[in-house]
Amino acid sequence: MALCKKEQATLVVAKIDRLSRNTENALFIYQELGERLESCDIPIWINLP
Repeated sequence: MALCKKEQATLVVAKIDRLSRNTENALFIYQELGERLESCDIPIWINLP
């Protein structure tokens, strides 16, 4: 996490529950990373024109 913050990189996790089982803790990590967090088990919807 420290390297992601330093390099302004996105942290990618396979499953969000591996990041933290505590929702508040997971949200804290998300905010600490400047919202640069991706999880493979939660797809992102992209609206294409």
